[in-house]
Amino acid sequence: MAKKLPAVLGLQRALVITDAKMKSVLNDGVLKDVLVYEHGILGTQNVNNKAGLEKAPANLQKLESAKLDPDATALLVSFEIRGSDISNLISVCSESHKSTNKEAPATMKKALFDFIEKSKEAGAFEILCQRYARNILNGRWLWRNKNYATSVEIKVTKRDFKTDESEIIAEVSAFDIPTNHFDNITDVEKRVAEVLAKNLKNEEYSILHVDATVNFGVRSSVEVYPSQNYCDKGGKDDGIGRSLFKLPLADSSLINSMGSGFKVVGRAAIRDQKISNAIRTIDTWYSSYDDMGIIIPVEPLGASLEVNALLRIKEDNGFKILEKIDEVEMLSDEALFLLALLVRGGVYGSSGE
Repeated sequence: MAKKLPAVLGLQRALVITDAKMKSVLNDGVLKDVLVYEHGILGTQNVNNKAGLEKAPANLQKLESAKLDPDATALLVSFEIRGSDISNLISVCSESHKSTNKEAPATMKKALFDFIEKSKEAGAFEILCQRYARNILNGRWLWRNKNYATSVEIKVTKRDFKTDESEIIAEVSAFDIPTNHFDNITDVEKRVAEVLAKNLKNEEYSILHVDATVNFGVRSSVEVYPSQNYCDKGGKDDGIGRSLFKLPLADSSLINSMGSGFKVVGRAAIRDQKISNAIRTIDTWYSSYDDMGIIIPVEPLGASLEVNALLRIKEDNGFKILEKIDEVEMLSDEALFLLALLVRGGVYGSSGE
């Protein structure tokens, strides 16, 4: 029987992910922060409309860039991830004071907890986390940095939260791990997945430290790619045409160390949301997957920026599946998508009566 969603259903995300720091690897093994610089460039106009064609060809811009150290041999990108007990996922579940459906919150809570317990018994967490593990090990989360790489070596270290003891559980070449399917899961992927699954089921409290060593085939000051900030004000942030995500400088004396025309503004990093989006790019369960052939991030409406479309707007959207949570068959495409949706978190609910 279909359940009416409560007015507000808020779910906490169950994967805790840090920002990924970016460091230059030097010949002697020393690591140095990748710095973000503010500078100007003389570009050219590339707008194909009347206004653009009538402008002068020169295009003066101020932007931010990140480059490896002049003595660098590679880029090291590191972040940490752990699963949180999914039984604690409900942050709010309530009805409007005008609603006549006062039993909806209690009914939905019970249905969610029952679904989680059934998923544990069926082995759904292990299947889901194998997909997360594949995206960690194939370096999808490196985004453009991987596109320019000649090699990417991924190392995953498991650290016990209580004892602080650690062990390396995976060392692979990212290019050996598929990005276009989730078949033939390897033993090393299963080891990484097992840690996340036990975290989510509250059976173990361990942290995964992930290191990616990226080689670009050239050495010295090659450009690398932190996350980019959203810019309001006509696409510019305080006059900056391209603003990069950055962590505060550990040494403030670096700010004016580059001389005229260059300014050090922070340490390069990839934002946690960007990493999360890559890791949860596992949805091959939507109805048009066979026709579209692209793996999309887990989103209630199947939002894909790659094709600029919503791919779950019919009966397979997250809200519809939540409404029939009691009827979902364990380990079906719907059940795995729903479990991934719970891990993702977010705010769900009805639009009112």
